[in-house]
Amino acid sequence: MKLISQTFYSLSIYKKAWDILWSNKLSKYIWISFCVSIIIYAIFIYFGYQWYPEIKQFFIEKYPFEFLESIIVPILTLVFFILYIFTSFLILKNLLFVLLSPVLSKLSLDVESIYLNQKVIDNTSFLYSMWRGLKISIYILFRQSFLVLFLLLFTWIPFLGPIFSLVILTISAYFYGFGNLDYYLERYRNTNETKILIRQNKGLALGNGIGFIGIMFIPFFGFFLAPILSTIAATIIGIEKFNPNYTLEDNKVIN
Repeated sequence: MKLISQTFYSLSIYKKAWDILWSNKLSKYIWISFCVSIIIYAIFIYFGYQWYPEIKQFFIEKYPFEFLESIIVPILTLVFFILYIFTSFLILKNLLFVLLSPVLSKLSLDVESIYLNQKVIDNTSFLYSMWRGLKISIYILFRQSFLVLFLLLFTWIPFLGPIFSLVILTISAYFYGFGNLDYYLERYRNTNETKILIRQNKGLALGNGIGFIGIMFIPFFGFFLAPILSTIAATIIGIEKFNPNYTLEDNKVIN
């Protein structure tokens, strides 16, 4: 089946991505991602910490009964912050990709030059990368958020909750991979062509996104390592699958 084979292929590319990351002096991109990530996450944590007393007081004032107030109010506050963290994660991920778009585009270009062993010219500008990253991120944010929030309603159904949770992870992985593949495709396809191409090759985006999520689960390091490693993997996928002149045997482009 095409979807399954593409997914496993896309996951296997992470081994190549890891080797390229550490053997070609690309670790500087990790530090850039680290600095941007820390600033963004610190801002959201700060606001969450500032809002906590106000949210708790809000529920205290609105709760109509003294009975079980000491239990219900903390539960309502906890539910609010779970939603806050979930929403923040969606926004943070997309905000991070927007801010890192020029950096990840440059990383993708460097990886392409390294992988093909020849200089690749990119005619796109810094502003174009930022603008395209913003458009793709908005597209992903709305599509992903709508589907995920809708499916979250079904996760409370006994016995079916784990199934819907898995569906949510799958959808999220697809959109993460979608965004990662665009850093390569932006040099060769417009936005609409990219959407069509990735829809026709969902497994490539899905496998890349699964790898992205897996890396994100690595404590602390995952948040700034995932965008870098998944972009490298997505670039290799783009070269091998979307460059008609690429030959896997010779690892080069036929001129």
